[in-house]
Amino acid sequence: MTLLATKRQWLFTSSDGERRAALLEDDHVVELYYESALRPPYKGCVFSGEVQDVISSMHAVFVAVTQGIHTFTVFLQVRPQEPLPCAHTRVIVQINSEARGTKAPEATEEITLPGYYVVLTPRSSHVGSSKKLSMSDERAQAKVRLGRALESCGASAEGVGAIARTSIRDASDVQLEAECASLLECWHGIEKRAARAGKPEILWQEENLFSRLVRDRLMTVSASILAEGESYTELCEALSSQPNARSLFDATELYADPLPLFETFGVDEVARALRERSVELFGGGELIIDCTEALVAIDVNTAHYTGGKNFAETALVLNETAAREAARQIRLRNLSGIIVVDFINMNDEKSRQQVDEIFATELAKDPARIRVLPIDELGLAKLTRRRQ
Repeated sequence: MTLLATKRQWLFTSSDGERRAALLEDDHVVELYYESALRPPYKGCVFSGEVQDVISSMHAVFVAVTQGIHTFTVFLQVRPQEPLPCAHTRVIVQINSEARGTKAPEATEEITLPGYYVVLTPRSSHVGSSKKLSMSDERAQAKVRLGRALESCGASAEGVGAIARTSIRDASDVQLEAECASLLECWHGIEKRAARAGKPEILWQEENLFSRLVRDRLMTVSASILAEGESYTELCEALSSQPNARSLFDATELYADPLPLFETFGVDEVARALRERSVELFGGGELIIDCTEALVAIDVNTAHYTGGKNFAETALVLNETAAREAARQIRLRNLSGIIVVDFINMNDEKSRQQVDEIFATELAKDPARIRVLPIDELGLAKLTRRRQ
């Protein structure tokens, strides 16, 4: 049987100080991104902060950092082998998790500076490779090439390491060395600004949403691209800063229809639906999605579903539909941490395996790092997902 290739399309728009992007697969919205110019994300930003409180029992500290006129506190878990800094000590930290609910943003002292081919790790000499480089010989070759590039630009002599991204496959040795040198220069600039800082302040900020998507997603996902209004110019500028982006320029079109882009493709309707905890399934069932402090619970309900000759067939058919939609909602809502999906109980092991296979196949389309366990006898599928 011949499998049809997935049709993918990126949509970009910007208005009222907000950048928005969406990825469609076979005309279904599977990823949504937005960023406000008034409140850009803190994740990835590097700060010079001041230790406020030391929590010896947790081997952690709270650090005060400042972005513009806003001062806030972040939680920093210190590595077990490292001594705890004293109160009022200056530290360089990077935000690796935004504030969620009652939890403060989380930070790390393990700075990472992402490029297109590599991620520089200034405070670690380790040379590694992406786990998405599946072949062991490919990973080994990537590490050798990266090691040479770091040595050539002087990073190795400073104890600076890096991680090879999957795009290293497309890099020439000259391009690889140039990016390592550029990222090393960026780190030197951060160190200099930190030395001059008289108070907590931001030292380095991630690129805007469009530039990050070009670097991290568009170059790895084959898709057509449609951009509206000012976003077209911004996107072209972001593309021009990336190597090997000729094919993306060719795939990018300016949307000129008077009806707004996101309205035309139904993205606004999908975005509004994300505020609801209930998701209707084809045929009458539904998903109930509840996010708690500890985990995300997704419950599969029969609701008004009346298909199937008997309960076993009803449970199987509805669970298959629910598995596909649950995987899509996890990706679309960018759910993270521990996620538990409560499927309708199936006594037949073969039926559980069928649903398992569908769920695993749909989750494999998600670019986030996911670890999933098989459905157990209680009908529970448990997984962990790293937030995109």
